[in-house]
Amino acid sequence: MSEPLSEYQQWVSSHVDLFVEAGEDIRNVARQRLTDVLLPGSGDFYVFDNRLVLFLHYAGNGKWSYEEDVYSPREAQAAIGRWIKAGGVIPSA
Repeated sequence: MSEPLSEYQQWVSSHVDLFVEAGEDIRNVARQRLTDVLLPGSGDFYVFDNRLVLFLHYAGNGKWSYEEDVYSPREAQAAIGRWIKAGGVIPSA
């Protein structure tokens, strides 16, 4: 996430409990920590079922440009590994 939080990020953060209740597992890391990590797009991504990774690309000023869908368990795990390298934490069960 960008720091300071954008209006959209503030809105998302204020609704996290609803997303978690719906079954989402939400994690984030400060965008500044991603500068040395090779991830497509802005470093903003979602992983579904440990096999689909959706990378978000932005056009500037926080405006969305397009998404890149990669159907590959290997790529999904690689993205998670890079995110962990940047400081992301997956809690133990």
